[in-house]
Amino acid sequence: MIDVGFKLTASDTKKLDEFKNSAAYSTYLKAITASPIYFTIVREYIKNIDIKYDLNKLQNDGSLPDNLSLEAINVLFKQSISRMAINIMADTVILVELEKKRVDDVIYDIKSDSDIIYLLGTAEEKYYKEAEKLLEEGKLDKDSVAYRGLVNWLKIKEKLPKNKTEQSIYPTLKKIDKVNTINKTINKINLDSLDIEI
Repeated sequence: MIDVGFKLTASDTKKLDEFKNSAAYSTYLKAITASPIYFTIVREYIKNIDIKYDLNKLQNDGSLPDNLSLEAINVLFKQSISRMAINIMADTVILVELEKKRVDDVIYDIKSDSDIIYLLGTAEEKYYKEAEKLLEEGKLDKDSVAYRGLVNWLKIKEKLPKNKTEQSIYPTLKKIDKVNTINKTINKINLDSLDIEI
């Protein structure tokens, strides 16, 4: 049910506009394009769009040059609609969340999800390239999310150096391995036990 009394303040709108220029929002849009809902919209609606008849009419009226490919324009139009659908879906999800929570909470949740994707080494390559550049310049903190994500991305890309001397540049690997060990131990806990302390 849509809350008809829901309003965004000027401050909220400003925060959202600033957020849309962030790396987290870029990762969020990438997640939208991989969602089943987006595929359904493309399959059910955008796939069936055909403006060739209208384009043909415009060509016959002399409004379009005769040498234009109607098929190419039709495909380009559908691609534009698909991109617009990504942004509409992204904004819709945010607005639905905003009906329940504050702007800061919604932005924090999206940024947290983005950080997780980055830490796994599966975000867009350009962010890891930026982190690599900062590392070379000595401006990247070894305990930062940026550094740890870079390490995992390098592991995935098999770019980590093989010899021990070069591996000393990446001390965070030991920390990551330790976290993985802790996770494995947690998975073995008997959840039916009455002695679990949280």
